[in-house]
Amino acid sequence: MRKPLNNFWGAIHGLFLSFYRNDRAFLRHSLPRTSSLVACILILATCIAAETMNAQTAVARILPKPSNARYAMHRLATQANSQLDGAYAYIVQPQVLTWLIDLVEYDESTCAFISSGSWAVPTPPANGTYSTQFVTAPLPTGDKCGGNTYQFNQIDYTWTSTSPLANTDYMVVNWTTPDGTLNLSYGIYIYICPPPTVVTSFDPDIWYAGRNQYVTITGTGFVPAVQANAECPMTTVSATSADNSAVTVSNVDVLSETSIIAYVEPVSTAPTEGATLIVSGAPTPSPNADILGTPVISLNGTVISGPNAAVPPPVPVVGQQLLLTTTPTATTLAALPIPLGINSSTWTVTGGTNIGGYTPTTASATVTPMPPKTTPDLTFYSVYPAASIAETYQLCTGPPAPPTGGGHSGNACNPIATSNFSLTGPTVSSMSNPTGYVGIFGGPVLGYGPVGIQFNPTLSNTTGDSGQFEWIQLITNDTLPRTSTAGITQTCVNVTVPPTSGGTGLDTGYPYATGNSTQDSPTVPLNSTTYEQEARSFSAQMYLLWDAVLPVGCTPGKSCTSIPVPLGSVTWGWSGTATYSSNSWSLTSSSTTTPSWTASSSYPTWTDYLPYKGNLLCH
Repeated sequence: MRKPLNNFWGAIHGLFLSFYRNDRAFLRHSLPRTSSLVACILILATCIAAETMNAQTAVARILPKPSNARYAMHRLATQANSQLDGAYAYIVQPQVLTWLIDLVEYDESTCAFISSGSWAVPTPPANGTYSTQFVTAPLPTGDKCGGNTYQFNQIDYTWTSTSPLANTDYMVVNWTTPDGTLNLSYGIYIYICPPPTVVTSFDPDIWYAGRNQYVTITGTGFVPAVQANAECPMTTVSATSADNSAVTVSNVDVLSETSIIAYVEPVSTAPTEGATLIVSGAPTPSPNADILGTPVISLNGTVISGPNAAVPPPVPVVGQQLLLTTTPTATTLAALPIPLGINSSTWTVTGGTNIGGYTPTTASATVTPMPPKTTPDLTFYSVYPAASIAETYQLCTGPPAPPTGGGHSGNACNPIATSNFSLTGPTVSSMSNPTGYVGIFGGPVLGYGPVGIQFNPTLSNTTGDSGQFEWIQLITNDTLPRTSTAGITQTCVNVTVPPTSGGTGLDTGYPYATGNSTQDSPTVPLNSTTYEQEARSFSAQMYLLWDAVLPVGCTPGKSCTSIPVPLGSVTWGWSGTATYSSNSWSLTSSSTTTPSWTASSSYPTWTDYLPYKGNLLCH
C-alpha cells in the first residue's frame, strides 16, 4: 500500500535546485524518506518525496516554463487551504488554451511507467473552461530517470468570460492514481491579461514646455482599472526627455484595451528637444515626441534669455554690432524625432535708436534701416545709450500647430522668448565754440578768422575702450557773389563731385577730422585785377560722431564691425562783402550765425562732396 500525501507543502524542506529543458523546467526538492517507497513530483518538472510504505514509485509534475511572465506561470500562491497540496497562479489571455499542470506516476528504481492518473475538478472555474489531454514528454536530465519519456496527464484552461468586470478565476483540481492511493489537490488562481501591449499612435506628438496638453494614445493590450489585478496591473503612462527635464504625466485614464487619454506637461524650462512617451507593458521605444521649449536668445554669443542667461548680462556700446542669435536652429529642428522646419520667426525690439547700418564714404553716406524682424538671427546697431533694449522672439515651426483639445494642424509656435540688455556710450553734455570774426586778412582774403570757429565738446559717460571721435561737416550753403571790374555781376558755387548746381554736400572728405576737437576758417581770395567786389555767404552743420572701433585693432571703415554713431551737431555760418576802392579792399558788410549745439542721434547723409580745389560754377 501507498500512504496518501495529505500535506504536500508541509512535507517539503531542504535543498532546492532548478534546471531548464526546452520549454519545461525541472525543480527538485530533496527530502528525508521514512521508507524505501518514494513519491517524486516534478514541478516544472518538480520532484518531491512522500511517505510510502512499499514499492519505490514516483510522481512527476510538469508546469509551463516561466520564461514569459505574461503567458506562463507567474508565481506560486500561498497555500490557501490545508487540504490542498499546492496553489499556483497563472496569467492567461482570453480564448487562449493555457497549459496548467502535467502529472505522471513511474517506478523510481526501474524508471518504468506506471500510470498517467486521472483528473477531477471539484471546484470548477467560474469564468472559463478546463480540458485534459495526454502529452508525451521526457523527464529533464538531472533526475534519476532523466531523459526517459512518459505519458503525462495534462489539464488545461481557457478563459471564456466576456464580462469587462471579470478579471480573476479560481478552480480546484484533483489528480489520483488508478488505485486511488495517490490523491493530489491543487488550487489554481487565474488572472486575465490582454495580449501584449502595442502602441500604434498617440496625438499630439508635439508638446509645449510649461503647457499641460491632452494626449490620446491608441493601441492594443491596454489594461483598464476595472480589469486590473495583482498579476496584471493597470496600464501606466510616463514620459522622459532627452536632457532629463521633468515631463509630468497626469490624469491617465485607460478607457479600454485600445485607448488611453492623459495629460502631458513638460517643465517650463525644458529646451526644444526629443522626448519619449512610454506605456507600461510595451517595449521602451526610441524617442517618439518633440518638446517645443522657449527659444534661447544670445547676444554676440552670450545667452541673455531663459534660466541660463548671463548674470549680469553683457553691456555693449553704441555702434557695436548687435548680433541676436537663437536656438533651436533649423538643423536642431530637422533632427528632432518629429522633424520640423521653420515656418516663421518674429522679433520685436523695444527701446534704443536702432538701425541696420551706416555706410559713410567721401562719395556718399547712407543709413540702412532696421532689417526685417522675420529671421531666426537679427543683426542691427543701436546708436544711443539706453537703459533697456527689450526683445521678444517667437518661433513657429511646421507643419503641426498647438493642440486644442488634441490634434494639430498648420503652425506649431514655441513659447515666446524674452530678453533685455542695456547700452552704454559717450554723450556730449556741452559744446564750446570759440569764434573769430568776419574780416579781411592777409593775402588778402575775405574770411572768418583769424581762427574761425572751434569745436570743443565736453564729454561724459565715456566707455574707456579704444573708441575714437570723428567729425563730419556738411555744407548747407556756400555762394560767392562777385562783380567784375567791367561791372558784370555773377553768383558762383564750388564744383561738387559729382557735379551739381547747388554747391552743397560733404565738406572736403570723410571724415572731416578725428580727435576730441576740430576747427574751420573758410575764406575767399580777393583779386582786384578782375573784381571790384567779392562776397561769400557760408553756412554749415558740423557733426560729432563716435566709433567704438571694434573689434579692437580693426581699421575704421574697412575691417571693423562697429559703426560710427552721431552724438549731435553744431549749426553755424557767416557772410561778408569786400569792396575794392582807392587801391585797397574794405569790408562793407558782414554777419554771423551764432553756433548752436543740438544733441541728436540723427546721421549725416550725402550724395556728393566738395573737394574745394578752386573750381567754380558761375552764372
